[in-house]
Amino acid sequence: MKFIGYQSLITIVCYLFFIFMSFWCIQDLHLERHLKMHEMQGKLLIVILSIVSGYLLSSFVLSLMDSLRDLIYIFKS
Repeated sequence: MKFIGYQSLITIVCYLFFIFMSFWCIQDLHLERHLKMHEMQGKLLIVILSIVSGYLLSSFVLSLMDSLRDLIYIFKS
C-alpha cells in the first residue's frame, strides 16, 4: 500500500515539474506580441499551453519509467 502512495507522490511531482519547465520555456516566446492579442489573453494562452505540454511530457516520462520497470520481468523468467 505504501508503494501506491509513493507512486502517486512521484506522479504529482513529475506533473508539476514538467508544467513548470514548460511554462518557463514558453514564457519567453511572448505569444501575445506575435498573435496580436491582449496581454491577459496571451498570458492565459501561455498557462494553458504550459499545462498541456507539461502534462503530455510528464505522461510520456512516467509511461517510459513504467515500461522500463516492467522490462525487468523479461529477464527474471
